[in-house]
Amino acid sequence: IAITFAQNKIPTLLVDSDMRRGLLHNMLLINKTPGLSNILASNLPLDLNLIDKVVQKSQIPNLFVLSCGDMLPNPAELISSKKMEKVLELFKARFGVVVIDTAPIGIASDSINIIKNVDACLMVAMSKKTKLGALRKVIERIVKINKKKLIGMVLNGADSDLIKDKYGYSYYHY
Repeated sequence: IAITFAQNKIPTLLVDSDMRRGLLHNMLLINKTPGLSNILASNLPLDLNLIDKVVQKSQIPNLFVLSCGDMLPNPAELISSKKMEKVLELFKARFGVVVIDTAPIGIASDSINIIKNVDACLMVAMSKKTKLGALRKVIERIVKINKKKLIGMVLNGADSDLIKDKYGYSYYHY
């Protein structure tokens, strides 16, 4: 999603807020530190200069990335802090779109705290791994915060052979 916005010439920031098992830095071949945890744990003044120092350019034009940073013992506390709210405000002032990749909501409470401060939430579920009951509970939690924030869902890892059989046309398949 972040890449799509960037390809449309919108300055886009992709934030890895999973401070327990963040992996975006590996996928996008950027440095893990400094990152979000370092900003939230530091005593440096929050301003656009600090954001520009820790945000990294990706190989994709208009796509910038903020990695998860160092693993710290209190990620939930950092994510739910007033400082995080201020950081998000700075992101919004600097970039056209901010996409935040969070830890799984059912596992860590960090993500629910982030949802309170974003404009929209897109759920991602893994085919054959995400339990339907757990997914319902997560959706209920999000709806309690604000049902307008949940704008949709993405199903990852679906078996493409099953999909082809059900949604085919004579000359191409979806």
